[in-house]
Amino acid sequence: MFKKYFRFLFISCLVILFTSATVYQDKLFEISKNLEIFTRVYKELNTGFVDDLDPNIMMKTAIDAMVNSLDPYTNYVTESQIESYRISQDDRYQGIGARVGLVDEEYTILEPYAGGPRLGGGKLKAGDKAPWLLTG
Repeated sequence: MFKKYFRFLFISCLVILFTSATVYQDKLFEISKNLEIFTRVYKELNTGFVDDLDPNIMMKTAIDAMVNSLDPYTNYVTESQIESYRISQDDRYQGIGARVGLVDEEYTILEPYAGGPRLGGGKLKAGDKAPWLLTG
């Protein structure tokens, strides 16, 4: 009886494993096929379009369109945008020195960072409301 149960369990696991691997392979095939189509279209536009195309603008537009088709919460932030958020022109940290979030539809300090620009003298504390974030 134990052998039959073990054999059934083993075969069931193999079937599930094979099915999931096949689904994964199908998805990879679809991704590969669509990337190939995208590359062909881009090459055609680059060689046949009347005006010169900026590859950076074309790729950013394509990525933005892809991300915008998902939901309003998904964003793509470039590496240069991340750096511009962190560092200003004179290499100083830009920010308020705290993690901020919406609590009861109000901007609230969730976690002040030690040594942050607004933290000196106990200016920011967890739970503080921050309506001034709306005005900059």
